[in-house]
Amino acid sequence: MPVEEYLDTDSLNMLKEVMAEEFEELLELYVEDASQHLQDLDQAMASGDCEAVTKISHSLKGASSNIYARCMAAACLELEESSREMQDVPDWSRLAALLNDIKVCYQETRHRLLALIA
Repeated sequence: MPVEEYLDTDSLNMLKEVMAEEFEELLELYVEDASQHLQDLDQAMASGDCEAVTKISHSLKGASSNIYARCMAAACLELEESSREMQDVPDWSRLAALLNDIKVCYQETRHRLLALIA
């Protein structure tokens, strides 16, 4: 995928200008937090906690939006909405597939973000 599908580079560059030296720290913090959120999503899925899946994916969606990570925000929104709709009778295989999509997107997003601060 083109970089624009993963990151809004124009907005990210403006954020870099505004944040100056703190930009690197922001991206590093996002990468760490996103990794933790993914672990938390794995745990929520393993324990069958659909409400936690909704909350965690909502939080990760917001963090991703804040740094203009388009692919992550979109994938998290899909998991959030799907898990919210399935609160009573979750389709765990569908939710697992959506979580896998997020993980794939995260790897590429992480790579691209870290390249910006290398």
